[in-house]
Amino acid sequence: MIRLTYTKKDDYLECRVEDNGVGFENTQHQRKKGHISKGVRITSDRLVRIPNAISIEQMGKSGTLVTIKIPQEV
Repeated sequence: MIRLTYTKKDDYLECRVEDNGVGFENTQHQRKKGHISKGVRITSDRLVRIPNAISIEQMGKSGTLVTIKIPQEV
């Protein structure tokens, strides 16, 4: 399950992506040594110019919540 929500706040748009995948801990155990996740790195590189734009949280033992805040004016 993937849930995508958008909420318009006073001065920014908040995008939340929530999934019920295996989570970070299980992914780390399953991942081959030396593998680096490119998806999170690429997204973070693009949002680095916007302070506090992205947060990534593990939801218990499984699932992830990614919150992206996009200001109305950049």
